Amino acid sequence: EYRNAMTWDDDRKAAAFVTARDPVILSFSKNVSSVIKDYDRYGVQKNLMKAIAFFEALRLYGMSYVIDPGSPYAELSEDTLTVDYLQFPRETLEYKAGDCDDLSILFCAFLEAVGIETALITVPGHIYAAFSVNLDSEEGRKQFLRDDELIFHEQKTWIPVEVTALGESFLNVWQQGAKQWREHSSRGQAKLYPVREAWAPYRAVGLPGSGRTVELPDKDKVVRVYREQVEKFIDGEISPQVAQLQQRIKESGGNSRAYNKPGVLYARYGLHTRAVVQFEKCVEQKEYVPALVNLGNIHFLHKELKSALTYYERALAQKPDNAQVVLGVARVHHELENYGSVRDYYAMLQELNPDLAVKFSYLDLRGEEASRASQASGIKELMIWAEE
Repeated sequence: EYRNAMTWDDDRKAAAFVTARDPVILSFSKNVSSVIKDYDRYGVQKNLMKAIAFFEALRLYGMSYVIDPGSPYAELSEDTLTVDYLQFPRETLEYKAGDCDDLSILFCAFLEAVGIETALITVPGHIYAAFSVNLDSEEGRKQFLRDDELIFHEQKTWIPVEVTALGESFLNVWQQGAKQWREHSSRGQAKLYPVREAWAPYRAVGLPGSGRTVELPDKDKVVRVYREQVEKFIDGEISPQVAQLQQRIKESGGNSRAYNKPGVLYARYGLHTRAVVQFEKCVEQKEYVPALVNLGNIHFLHKELKSALTYYERALAQKPDNAQVVLGVARVHHELENYGSVRDYYAMLQELNPDLAVKFSYLDLRGEEASRASQASGIKELMIWAEE
């Protein structure tokens, strides 16, 4: 009982209950991550996809939001001397119920268990969760369509989640969390506490023992609702932009540059069939280098290396000093293990764009060493889409 006791004289104390290394939490988190690993979508930030999966899995698990009549957060958070009783994540899973602090702590624990940085947000009478998307403020504004649904704190981009709204979908609880932040932060009443920073003074204590085995929700259902939310997110991000770009195509008379822009948008979100249609319209008119590069990129992603090389070489014939073109050729030759050609093109890349060469430095390595370096950095999945 005393292990669960806490006073709200310092809101950061709640981080001590975020026990990400608890075996039950690790098992739940890693199992859910495993279920969705084959359903990643290009263009959707990986931390966001995992957060969607965890929240939807919690809903399918049967978790409920229940206000504790003996220790309601809304009252006790205003009294810094009265003792509150918080549940550890393992306990919340076993009870299948918790109030706002319990559910927020549980959600943070799931994400921290798979290496995603989290935070606790407090507003008057309420506490909820947020997670980092590993983007600085500038990158966050560029990558997401609606920056008013994000939190920018200490040069990081955070997504707020109203975890208690378990009858809603992830995208709705994201909107609710953002709305609360906007309303309260404008009055100076919202605070965000990164859990890892709070762990310095308030180390996670954990519970003894391994706990009872928790039965996971049906895997097929988790995948179905997860994919629905990801697809809905993508549609919400691109539909307004596509409408604007289609209007620009009409205004331009359908020139190559105008067709290339929606192609890039589709490609970034993994909608490659739609992207190819746009890029091919570009090259029907002329050898438009950005579209040739982008077609090469799509074939490269699909491991169609000969086709990729054909497009890159067509682009190279037009612009032999274009760094993106040279990079594409070098990447294909590296996959084909034509290391002599890789050496030549990588040297060209170093001269044309040293920063790009550093980013793709695995091209200067061979075999297993190159494979380990590219996997560790995740750079093999990175495509630089040519916009101009």
